[in-house]
Amino acid sequence: MKNRLTFFLPVNTGYVTEGLPDHRFLDFYSGRSSASLYCAIVGNVVVPGGHGSNSSTPVLSDAPIWGQIAEAIKVAGSKPGVQLATAWQGYTGNKKFRSSEPKVFLSEARQLVDQMDADAIEKVLRSFELGAHIAIEHGFERMRRPRPIDFSVAAI
Repeated sequence: MKNRLTFFLPVNTGYVTEGLPDHRFLDFYSGRSSASLYCAIVGNVVVPGGHGSNSSTPVLSDAPIWGQIAEAIKVAGSKPGVQLATAWQGYTGNKKFRSSEPKVFLSEARQLVDQMDADAIEKVLRSFELGAHIAIEHGFERMRRPRPIDFSVAAI
């Protein structure tokens, strides 16, 4: 396993107050980072102007806590990464890992995307671009977008 990189994948910890990570969030990620872990990915993190899947989803901003998180991960020995995401306005995430009716969910998601015009899609893409710039300014070294199964506009 010497030639393999180990990643800590994003976890929505819920350690958020009014969209900002709190000390528990910082402790959660720094406590799991070490020299034996290549990269600790923080996530899901909503891009500026985006929508969280629930009230406990952190929103990326210029707030200093984001730089503190990246630095704490780095000091512990891992590369700080971030998974940027957004949901659709009005969407509430599934509380269970899997949807009880995935075909219905996928159909509804497709309908939402079909309702987006070119300007709406451009706005989402610009939000991801801005989010990436902000994350880099805070010291995050790796970016991840959700897989399509995460039902994020980023997957479009």
